[in-house]
Amino acid sequence: MKLTIWDGIKLGAWLITAFLIGLMLVVYLIDKNDSTMNIMFYFNKIFILIIMWPLLYLGKFLFLRINSLDKNKLK
Repeated sequence: MKLTIWDGIKLGAWLITAFLIGLMLVVYLIDKNDSTMNIMFYFNKIFILIIMWPLLYLGKFLFLRINSLDKNKLK
């Protein structure tokens, strides 16, 4: 299997996603009876996940767009 740069970046994003979901699950299981648990902890992690994936694909789109512009200028 050939691993491209994009596949490596996407794999890294999946690893970060799995880590953050696992972290939220462990913290919830440890502190589920603690009524003072801050909801912002969960909100921040979910916000990071929601922002990370669209930025990843936006970066891919821009990278491909820039590459196609450079090829057209060279001709």
